Amino acid sequence: MQLTAALVEFGYAKDHTPASRAWYKSRLGAFVRWVEAQGVTNIEGITTALVRRYVDYRRTTPSKLVHPSTPTRCTAMCARFGLC
Repeated sequence: MQLTAALVEFGYAKDHTPASRAWYKSRLGAFVRWVEAQGVTNIEGITTALVRRYVDYRRTTPSKLVHPSTPTRCTAMCARFGLC
């Protein structure tokens, strides 16, 4: 399944509030864009190693929205989907 299609399906999979839907779209969208920049376009191409590289990227890349020492929710998200 294409990553962008999986992101859309996730948005409809649960009865999220508009705020939750926006949050997931923002966070998962950032992950999808990063993964696609790594050359992965299918959900089957996401590996534990790739997720770990993304977590490292998020930890080491300054963000305007979150203090760099604040843990990302990526770890919890990846654990939920069995990627870590």
